Amino acid sequence: MSPDSDYWERWIMPLLAFLAADTPDQVAWSSKHQMRTAAVAEEVQFSLRLAEGMTDRGAFEPAALQDLKAIGQLCGDVV
Repeated sequence: MSPDSDYWERWIMPLLAFLAADTPDQVAWSSKHQMRTAAVAEEVQFSLRLAEGMTDRGAFEPAALQDLKAIGQLCGDVV
């Protein structure tokens, strides 16, 4: 994995952890950081585009990318 991929993977992973959290935890984090739902959804869409490029470079497995695309689709419905 390239140093560039390492950087973006570290950036994407906390966002995925947020998405995997229970709703009360997401609401608490969003309130603490003053982040609206639409802003989080936009970050997910951006992360998805990054993950697609990282998959092309071998940083993500194609199956993982499919899961991310499903998450992106759900979040895209919010924006």
